[in-house]
Amino acid sequence: LTEASFSWDPKSPEPVLKDINLQIDSGKLTMILGGVGAGKSSLLAAILGEMHKRQGAVLWKGGAVVAFVPQEPWILNATVEENILFGLPKDEKRYQRVIQACSLQPELEILPMGDMTEIGDTSINLSAGQQQRISLARAMYSHADVIVMDDPFTALDLHAGGHVFQDGILNFLLRRKRTVLLSTYE
Repeated sequence: LTEASFSWDPKSPEPVLKDINLQIDSGKLTMILGGVGAGKSSLLAAILGEMHKRQGAVLWKGGAVVAFVPQEPWILNATVEENILFGLPKDEKRYQRVIQACSLQPELEILPMGDMTEIGDTSINLSAGQQQRISLARAMYSHADVIVMDDPFTALDLHAGGHVFQDGILNFLLRRKRTVLLSTYE
């Protein structure tokens, strides 16, 4: 993302971002901090093109591919592995590194068929934290240049959140020069 310009007016009945200009450096972590209702998700929606813009523009650096980790994880009715690979070929070394980065190994050890266990609405239901870590693993496994995360730590306990931040974001994504845009509570 090279430049964005939006407007947000908290008194408006509909979300309006106003007079916001930002530049996000490639290959770095950029955090958007704020309280509940501060407009963090609206800003991310505008950046992703999910919010109508009356004026302003989002300019992505030359054909950037973006992965999005929403607050509410989206899980396929499929195996854990299929949820993480999301149609990409399996690179075992990369896959295992992502499992480690998202602290998923303990869960895989207790699931009846490990990462071949069917999950989702019609099979084994996982906790919100487990679902969120699978959603994070999907984004990390992808080949996206930019990873946009909308408050991904809400469903995680302190230990899991700290591990994912340190090992997943700092040691895995940023070492590979991927751009991370992360919103969270201040």
